Formats: sequence, structure tokens, C-alpha cells
Amino acid sequence: MPDSFRYHIRPAKSSDIQQVTALAIEGLDSDDLFNYNFPHRKEFPDDCHLAWYRIFESWLYIPRTLSLIPGRLDLRVRSCSWLIAKLYPKSINRHSSPSHIANFRASLDVIEEKYWQTQYRESLHLRALATKPEFRQKGIATALIEWGLQRSRTTGLVAGVESSEMAKGLYSKLGFQTIGYEELRDEMDAVQVKTWVMVWGADVDREGGS
Repeated sequence: MPDSFRYHIRPAKSSDIQQVTALAIEGLDSDDLFNYNFPHRKEFPDDCHLAWYRIFESWLYIPRTLSLIPGRLDLRVRSCSWLIAKLYPKSINRHSSPSHIANFRASLDVIEEKYWQTQYRESLHLRALATKPEFRQKGIATALIEWGLQRSRTTGLVAGVESSEMAKGLYSKLGFQTIGYEELRDEMDAVQVKTWVMVWGADVDREGGS
């Protein structure tokens, strides 16, 4: 049975945000982009939780943005999906690296101008996806992604995502194609991680990083 039918996907509610925040932080613990941006989160867990709680809560009220979770929240998955407008973390406190955050924002600005405001201006955009480690390999993340891909099929719009290295394999397996990347560097100008730009449902020309 397709994953999109195995799990009932519903919109998140304000009463879900506390648990969603905790599971997202845990689920992204091994993600390279998350570690790059928030290297001090384990020293200051309250700062990290509050910052991301505010972000997830704000996403509930942004037009054309939909936060999705499985019908049973104890399955520990959270996704926020399919938009053009972006929202970046504003509560940058002790858990984060300001210079890395600045680099990450700059890379997203480049991606926005290069891809989402040009050839893929009309698109569905996957904003964030996290799964707690003990609930992976059960098809839950695939079901959440497929929710958006089904709407891509219906509307004819391309689906897009900026992926970390950790998630890139899953997106590729589901048919996303890499069209470019942006490198994120540390204070010594050494490349630490890459943000991969991927699309689904389009004939694409693959490009390197800028």
C-alpha cells in the first residue's frame, strides 16, 4: 500500500507545536545543516526550543503554508510544506552560530534568486521535514512528501526543496533531481556542508554550485 494511504496526514494545530518542536530538534540532531547553524544547542537547549517553537507557531498563520503531521502525533514526524515565500529563524540566541546563520541565509537568498524567482517561480516548496530516529524507515516521511507530490501532479506545478546531505538520498529516491548546490563555509573559509537544490516534476539542467 502506498505510504500516502498508510498514514492519515492532517494539518498541525497550535496544541501540537510544543511536541512538534521537541521532536523536530531531536529528529534533526544528525543533520549537517542543522549542526552547522546551531552548534551550541545542546549547551543551551532552552534557547533552541524557544526559538524553534516561535518559528513553528508562526508557520501556522502564514498564508499558503501548511504544516503537516501524521494523524497520530506519537509517530513523531513533522513537516511544513509547499510554498514560495520563505521564513528564516529570527530568534538567534546562544544555541546558534551567528556567522553560520548569516552564511546560510545568504545561500538561500542566492538559491531564491537563481531558481525560485526565475524558472521555478510557480512551484510548491517543501520547507522542513524531520523524523525522530526511532521512527525512521517506516514510510512516514515518504507519506508527508507524497502529500505535496500528489498536489504537484494535480496542479502541474514543480515541487522544490533545499536539502541537506542527510535527506538528499530520500528525495532522490522519490524522484527529485539535483539542479545545483550552495557551499557553506566556516570561519577559516573551509567548506563544511552543502545545501542541495532539488526539484520534482520538471525536465532540468543540472548545475554546479555558485
